Amino acid sequence: MLLKLQQIIVKPGQQMLFQDISWEQLESEETIGRETAIWLRFYDVAGNLVLLPEEAAAAQAQAAAAREEAAIAQAQAAAVREEAAVAQAARLAARLRELGENPDML
Repeated sequence: MLLKLQQIIVKPGQQMLFQDISWEQLESEETIGRETAIWLRFYDVAGNLVLLPEEAAAAQAQAAAAREEAAIAQAQAAAVREEAAVAQAARLAARLRELGENPDML
């Protein structure tokens, strides 16, 4: 069975465009909430799925978690760089002492 529908695409500030689409392009069995069924989902003009409120909230939470992980990784990298700089300064001070110089007086 081929069911033909008309898809209405609305661009901001422009008139509506109509495009024929087939049932096969729409048919997707998903579980939304507690119901598993074939749902009609909407896409923007760029072809991106318009998320349900629950999906949008989950995507925002996932993005926030990713940003937090990135911030933690940056902080850890900064701590490692600081430790390396302190170790290098200690090595240089020790070398200056070996050469008879007081690094605190320089």
